[in-house]
Amino acid sequence: MLKFIRGRHGQGLKPVHEPFTILKTPPQGYPKKPTTLAYDAERKLLAIGTRDGGLRVVGSPSIQLSSHHSLEAPVLKIIFTPSHIVTLCEKNRIHLWELRESSLVLMKNLDLDGKLKTISSITSAGRVAYIGTEGGNIYTLDLEEFTISDSVIYSEAVTEGAPNKVNPGAVESILIKDRTLILGYERGLIVTWDLNEQKPIKNFSHGQHLESLSLQGSVLTSSHNDGSYVCWDMLSDEKTVKTPYGPFPCKKINKIRIFEDLVVFSGGMPRAEFGERFTVSAIQGSSNHATFELTSKIVDFEVILEDSVPAALVICAEEELVVIDLTQEDWPVLPMPYLNCLHPSAVTCLIYFDEIVGKTWQEKWPLGAGATTSNTKSNYTILTGHEDGSVRFWDSHLRLISKHKTSDIFSHDEILDNGEGGEEEEWPPFRKVGVFDPYTDDPRLAVKKIWYSKGILIIGGTAGQVVVIDTLGSSDEKVEPTLCNLTPPEFTWKEHSSLTYTPNTNMKALLQIHPPAAITAMDCTGDLVAVGTAHGLCVFDYNTRMVVLVKSTLGGELLAAGEGPISRRKSIKKSLRESFRRLRKSRSGVTANANTAVKPVERAVEARSPELIGMIRTVSFSQGNLISHTNPSRLLMAGTAAGTVFLYTITNSIRIAKEIQLKHGAPVLSIIVLDSNSNPINAQSSPPHKLLITSEEQLKIFSLPNLRPLGKLKVTAHEGVRVRKVGIVGETLLVLNNTGEIGVLGVRDMRRLGKGECCRIGDISGMSSLVFTPSGALFMSSCSELEGIRMITGRLAELGLPEEGDITLDEVVDHTVGMNEGCSPGGEQQQRQNSRITPEPGETLIE
Repeated sequence: MLKFIRGRHGQGLKPVHEPFTILKTPPQGYPKKPTTLAYDAERKLLAIGTRDGGLRVVGSPSIQLSSHHSLEAPVLKIIFTPSHIVTLCEKNRIHLWELRESSLVLMKNLDLDGKLKTISSITSAGRVAYIGTEGGNIYTLDLEEFTISDSVIYSEAVTEGAPNKVNPGAVESILIKDRTLILGYERGLIVTWDLNEQKPIKNFSHGQHLESLSLQGSVLTSSHNDGSYVCWDMLSDEKTVKTPYGPFPCKKINKIRIFEDLVVFSGGMPRAEFGERFTVSAIQGSSNHATFELTSKIVDFEVILEDSVPAALVICAEEELVVIDLTQEDWPVLPMPYLNCLHPSAVTCLIYFDEIVGKTWQEKWPLGAGATTSNTKSNYTILTGHEDGSVRFWDSHLRLISKHKTSDIFSHDEILDNGEGGEEEEWPPFRKVGVFDPYTDDPRLAVKKIWYSKGILIIGGTAGQVVVIDTLGSSDEKVEPTLCNLTPPEFTWKEHSSLTYTPNTNMKALLQIHPPAAITAMDCTGDLVAVGTAHGLCVFDYNTRMVVLVKSTLGGELLAAGEGPISRRKSIKKSLRESFRRLRKSRSGVTANANTAVKPVERAVEARSPELIGMIRTVSFSQGNLISHTNPSRLLMAGTAAGTVFLYTITNSIRIAKEIQLKHGAPVLSIIVLDSNSNPINAQSSPPHKLLITSEEQLKIFSLPNLRPLGKLKVTAHEGVRVRKVGIVGETLLVLNNTGEIGVLGVRDMRRLGKGECCRIGDISGMSSLVFTPSGALFMSSCSELEGIRMITGRLAELGLPEEGDITLDEVVDHTVGMNEGCSPGGEQQQRQNSRITPEPGETLIE
C-alpha cells in the first residue's frame, strides 16, 4: 500500500486562500401551501402568506419581495396599512413589517397568546386596526405604538337591541365606512357600530351562519353557509336573498365581492353533484356567467379595480395563482411575470444553462404602480422535465417560454373520465382555468434526464425512451424508433413494458432501449448521445439513427466487484492503529506542532445492497491525454453504482481504453478531466491533464495518461456523510452531502474554503434536483419553488486543511493495447484486449 506524501498533491501550485460564504437567494415560483391573500389598492401590491410562515409581496413585474416569520407559524391574515404590512399568525401573534425597495423588514412583534381569545378577524383604518375575537369582542390596535388600547367593544354592548340575546359567536368580518364599523358575527347577526357615540346603530339578522361581508355603496352583502347571499339595503332595511346554484342544498359561499354589475364569490356549488369542485364564480348581469374551476383548493381571491371598475380577478389556490382579465368580454387568463406554477405536473428533472432562449417577456399586467408591461431581461434559461412527459423552458424570472410534449409521440394508457358521454355540463357553466394537473396519463412518460444545446432537445424517459427534438426546425419525415438491447438473451425483464410508438413527425430521432428501464445518465456531443440505464451504456448517433456502442454492465465480473464494501472491522483497525501511533509518539517525547491537524478518526462505511450495482450513474463526453502525453483524445467516460469507471476514446470508432475499479466500491457521481491549472478542460487547455473522480464517499484525483493516484479526500470516513452532488464553479469545487450542507473546496489542493446550509435534512427531492450555476447552485426547495445559493468571497475564520489520508492503487485495466480492435459506428459491442498493470501487494486486477 502506497502512503500519501503530504504536500505532493498540488506541489508548485499557488493555493486559494480566500474563503467563501454561502448565501441563499430568495425563492422563486409559487409559494408552498399558501394560507391567505391580500391586496393593496393604493400601491397595487399583492401579498401571500404561507403555512410555514412565509410572506411574499409582488407588484410590477420587477418587484418580488419575500421574507419569513421566525417561528414558522401559519400566516392567517395579512392587512396593508398606509406605510406598513401587518400579519396575523397562529396563537395570536401579530407582526409589523416595513416595505422597503428591495426587502421586507420585520419592525415589531406583539404576542397576544393567552391575553385575548383567538383572533378571528382583523382590519385596518388609518393608524389603528380593529381586531375581532372568537368571544365576540372588538379590540383596537395602535399601529404606531403597536399596542392594544384600552378601548374595547364588548359583545354585550353590540347585541343590545338585537332580536335574539344569544351569544352571536365569533367575529367573522369587520368593514369600515367613515366612522362606522360593520360587524358580522358567526351566527348571522350583522351590526353597524358608531365609533363616535360608541353604540350600535342598526342590526340585521339572517338565519344561516355568516361567512363574509361586502359593501358597495349603501348595499351590504353577506354570504352564508347554505350557499346563499343576502343583499341588505342599509337605508331602507330591505333584503334580497339569492341562491345562485339552488334550489338544492349547496356548499357555503366562503367569500363574496359585489360591484355595480358584477358579483364574484367562491364556493356555493350544489352539494350532491359538484360539492367536491374548487370554484370561483363571476356573474355579470344576465349576459356573462362563468364558474372558474381549478384543480386545487381555493385559498382566497381578490378583485383588482382600475378607475373603480373591476379589471382583474386574482384567484389564489393551493397549487397555483390565476389572474383573469375582466376588461375583455371572454375573460381570458393573463400570462404572469412571476408566481408561475412550476409544477403543472410534478417536476422530475431540472437543468440550467446560460443560453437565453425566447423573446423578452412583455405582456399586460394589472399590478404595480402604473406599470402595465415589462421588458425585464432574462439572464439564463431553466428547463424542467415533468411526470407527464413534457419539458418546459423558463427564463431567469421563471416565466414560461415554451413547452414540448412527448406524450403525443406515444399511445399510452389514458385515464378515462368518469362522466357519462364526456360532454361538459351546461349548468353551472364550468370553465377550467389554471395549469396544475395532479394526475398523469402514464407514469412511464416521466422525464428523467434532459440535455439541450443550440436548438437540440434530448429527453430521456422512465421506460427507456430517448427522444431527440429539433426545437428550431421542422420535418415532414415520419421517424421510426431505433432499438437497442443491453442485456443477453437469457435475461428476463419483469417490470413495466415499453411505450407504444405512434408514427410522428415532431421529432428528429427516437431511441428505445431494452430492457425499458429508466434513463439514469445522459450526455451529448455533436451527433452522439450517450445513455446509461441500470443495465448498461449505449451511444446513439441521432443524425444517422444508428447505435454505435453497446456496453452491458450485467456481467459477473462487475457483480463480483461490488461485493466487497468497506467493513466496520477494517475501519476500527485503522482507528486503533492511528491511536497506538500517537501514543508511542507522545511517550517518546516527540512534541507535535500545535498547528498540525490531527488526522480524523475514520468512520465505518456501511455495506451496500448488491442490487443495481451495474447502474450507470454518470456519463460524460470530454477530451484529455488518455493515450499519450502529447495528443489529446476525445473521451467518453462512464461510472457505475459499483465504483467502476469506463474510459473510451472516440476517433472514427469508439474504443474502450481503460477501466478503473475504485477500491471502496461506492457509486460514481462525477468524472471530470482537469488541465494543468485544475480547471475543466477545454480546447485551449495545456497538459498535464488530471482525472477527478467523485464517488459518494471520496474525491480522487488521477494523473493522465498513466492513472497514477495523486490524492483523495475521504468524505464519508472522516465526516460521516455521503456526497450527493459535486460541480466546479469558478476555481472551486462545490460538494453537496446527504445532510443538505454544501461545502466549498479548492480544486487544486482540496482545501476547505467554506460551507453552508443548502437543503433541509431529508429533503431528497431538493438534493436530487440541485444543479450548479456560474455563481452557485439552484434547487427545488419545495414542489413549486426554486431556490438558489451563491458564493460570496470574504475573509472568515481560518479553516484547516482536511486530512488527505492514505492513497491506495485502485484496480485498473488498460485497453490501449490492440486499439485497432474497436467498435465502428453502427457495429456491435467492441472486443477488448487487456493489458495488465502490476498490482500492489494484496490487490487484484479486473480480468
